[in-house]
Order: sequence, then C-alpha cells, then structure tokens
Amino acid sequence: MENGLFRVSLFGFSSGHSYTLVRGTDLHTLQIIPEYRICVSGGM
Repeated sequence: MENGLFRVSLFGFSSGHSYTLVRGTDLHTLQIIPEYRICVSGGM
C-alpha cells in the first residue's frame, strides 16, 4: 500500500526552518532532494 503513496516528514524544527520531505521511497533512505525540499521560515 506504500506504493504510490506520498508521506510528509518535518525536519529541522529546532533550526527555525521546517523541511518537508515528500516521497515514501526517499524517506526509506532518508535522502533529502532539493526538488521536494520546502523551506518554511517560522518568522515570515
């Protein structure tokens, strides 16, 4: 059931920026891809 499903993980909360990694396969290897990396600043 994991095939075709997209998972969302948040990393870097302590740094003030939340990194959202989408893609179940990438999460399996914990690889961060710039294409699916979204940087959100808590201030703005």
